[in-house]
Order: sequence, then structure tokens, then C-alpha cells
Amino acid sequence: MPQSVGPTPRGTAQMAVLDGRGSDTSLTFDAITRRRSACAMLAFAYSALIQPWLLLCILPFLLLYPPISWCTPQPLSATWSLLSISTGLLYYLYWTADVDAPFRGGHQRTWMRRLPLWRWVAEYFPMKLIPSAELKAWTKATEDGAVATTLPSSVNYLVGYHPHGPIAIGALIGFATDALDFPKIFPGIKSFLATLNIHFGVPFHRDFVLSGGTVSVAKGSLTYLLDPEVGGATGNLVVVPVGGAREALESRPGKYVIELSRRFGFFKIALTTGCHLMPCLGFGETRMFDQVSNPRGSRLRQFQEWFTTKVTVSPPLLYSKTILPHRFPLNIVLGRPITCTKNANPSEEQVSELRELYRQALLDLFNQYRPLYDPTAQDIEFI
Repeated sequence: MPQSVGPTPRGTAQMAVLDGRGSDTSLTFDAITRRRSACAMLAFAYSALIQPWLLLCILPFLLLYPPISWCTPQPLSATWSLLSISTGLLYYLYWTADVDAPFRGGHQRTWMRRLPLWRWVAEYFPMKLIPSAELKAWTKATEDGAVATTLPSSVNYLVGYHPHGPIAIGALIGFATDALDFPKIFPGIKSFLATLNIHFGVPFHRDFVLSGGTVSVAKGSLTYLLDPEVGGATGNLVVVPVGGAREALESRPGKYVIELSRRFGFFKIALTTGCHLMPCLGFGETRMFDQVSNPRGSRLRQFQEWFTTKVTVSPPLLYSKTILPHRFPLNIVLGRPITCTKNANPSEEQVSELRELYRQALLDLFNQYRPLYDPTAQDIEFI
């Protein structure tokens, strides 16, 4: 006898998601899980948007507040003054000695990457890291026909993450934490996330981001991790949100605007280091927030682009139903690597040829997996 389906129990909520076969499934979150993931998302927003500004003031405060207080009617005690100044000086000396860390692989800490907070943030959407069928087939081919579930650790990998979206959260959670089980999916491979140098100029915050595996996106930093002759290591996978700030200004639900035309250096690094170049798409990255209309050429866009050139970060005007992002699944799909032959001085034609090959691989990946993970999305647009 067929069983009747009753109403959803009180205290639970359901979200419709797409499984790997493209069919609708029901992902049930109890009230505690939903609230936990929402609180984790708030904590993440604080760490990304508010924490850096607060920490920017800490070092000057530790060093300057005691002498300033001595000029007031209620000066700081000698003990607290000594403690404050000593703490500030010790951190400054440490920072001076450690200034090259963002360019030498950072300071990955397993405990930081495994914090429950990151998994709870991933639950919010939810997120999933997916090796494409082409990538799985490629790993088999590299093992002389044997079944293989891992990427070869004898080479290094440069991954282009697209689209950037408002904050590239898929790249951060997927590759700078273990929330999506990267070490289990790709055992023997060490992942890094490359970002702007501005993140390493804030006291204490720099150590927070370095501990997750975030490094500088500067040429020297990428070369150190990708060229075994420079860094002396293989099995590194470095993720770069290629579109950057310009792509963030194009972010809105249903649109996949990919910036490649101005990213000559990204492809040149792949050739000069001889690494494997991998396309990666975050389906759902642009669905998190709506954005105030800012068509190209408008006064708002002109101001945003001017601000971006001065500060290196973009100021998109985002909104959703609440202060939290929309809850849509975020599926991160990794494509098949493109083997790059090492060339210390590649010509413009060689770089352009690699860029076109990569663009086609990205387009093929989008067309194959869009029906599964974002069927209502518009066609991909390259700028």
C-alpha cells in the first residue's frame, strides 16, 4: 500500500536543490541547522568585511594609547602601559621578520582549515566541490589506464575560478578551507587561494588569512608555488579568481560574465612555470546577491571603476531579502587540466593561443554542467 506523505514536521524547513543527475531533490534542514548556518554566515561576513577595519587600528592603539593617556587626567598604569607597548612592539618585530610569508606559501594550519565554522557556512547554501567527468577521465589516462581517484602529485596546478561573484566565496570555502573535503577528494594535493596584497597589510588579520592557505596573487608568489625549480615542491594547487574586481561589478543572478581579455599575466605564468592549467566554474556564485543597476558607461559604474583602480577592491552595491545572501546551491566544478610546456619567455602569440584554448575549455564546461547546476542561467559572456 502506498504511504501517504504528511506535512513537513514543525521545526524543519525544506530547500529544493539539484543533485548530480540534474533532478530535483529535497534537502531538509532542521531549525537548529538553519539557524546555525545563518549565524556562521554572519560570522563569516564579520571576518571578511568588519574585522579587517577593526584590526587595522589595533597595532597603532597598542603603541600610541599609553603615551597619549599619560597626558590625560587618568593615565594608564605603568603595568598596562608596559604590556600594551611590549605587545605592539613584539608583533611589529614578528611582522617584520615574517613579511615575505604571503609570497612563500603562507602559514597553512590544519586546525584553521578544519574549523566547524567553515562547514556551517558551506551548509548555508549549500556548497559542493565536484570533479568533472573529464577530470576523472584524465586522471585515469595519466595512470596508464589504471583506475585513479587522485590528481598526480608530481606536477603543480593553476586553477582559474569563475565567476568572481560578489566575494568569491566558493573559491574561499572550497580551496582555503577543508569544509568541502578537498583533502579527501584530491589526496596528496595541497590547495592555496591567491588574493590581493591588501589583505596582508592589516595586523593580525594577515595571520588569520595566511593560516587558511591564502597567499599573494603577485607573480613571485605564484611562481614560487607553481615552479618546482623555484619553490622546490610539487602537488600544489593554486586557485586564482581571475576576473577580480571588474568581474564583481558584473555579478547578478543568472549572469556569467567572464573577464579574460585583460588577464595576459595569468596565462603567461602558466607557461613560464610549466604547470597544469585548470578551468573551474562556481555555479551559483552570482546568485547570492542582487546588485543595483550599474550598466557599463553609467556614472555609477565610472565611479566604481575609478574606486577600484585607487583601492584595488570594487564597491558593488549589493542587496538581498535580508542582510544575508540568498540561499541557492553553489556547485564548484573543476575541469580537465591543460598541460603547459614550460617556456621562460613565451611570445604573445603563445600566450594568446593558451588563452583561447582555456576559453574554449571553460565554455565547454559551462555548457555541459549548466543544465545540471544552473539551468536558468544566461549564456556565458566573455569580456
